[in-house]
Amino acid sequence: MSGAGGAIEVGKDARSDGVPDILRSLAREIKEELGVEFHEVKSNLHSVIYVPASRAIALSFINTTYLTSDEIRERKHDNEAELEFVEVNPDAFEQLILTRTNAISSEILLLLISLGEQKFGKKWSEGVREIFKLRGISLDEAIKRGHGLVKKLEDKDIKKDLT
Repeated sequence: MSGAGGAIEVGKDARSDGVPDILRSLAREIKEELGVEFHEVKSNLHSVIYVPASRAIALSFINTTYLTSDEIRERKHDNEAELEFVEVNPDAFEQLILTRTNAISSEILLLLISLGEQKFGKKWSEGVREIFKLRGISLDEAIKRGHGLVKKLEDKDIKKDLT
């Protein structure tokens, strides 16, 4: 799970002078993955994230819309990723992070924790980070090493629960 997103496609997402156009790329990805037109969303740059595991820089945008989740589900979109809608409350955010960590890109993991901290406070984000420590690794280290490592930690937790 990585949210609606992707990469700039040089041929598709460039201005007429050849300069990459981030907003054109954002609009294309939103249309492809959600079936939503760019004029139907309000996009705000949330963060610029450097991900050591991939040595990539990710721009995270928060997109809001007047459309309901049912209206978005009904739109024609690619099947690149399953659409998942989550209530904006502390428990739902924590559950998403802790139960889907193996499928969440490190960029989205950081974004969700950052959003959670903005919405629910620093105590909430510290609690989520503490859960990673209980698994024997810091969140920062998990992000540096990639989401495959977090999947291994989850598998370890499952094995502990079975014994």
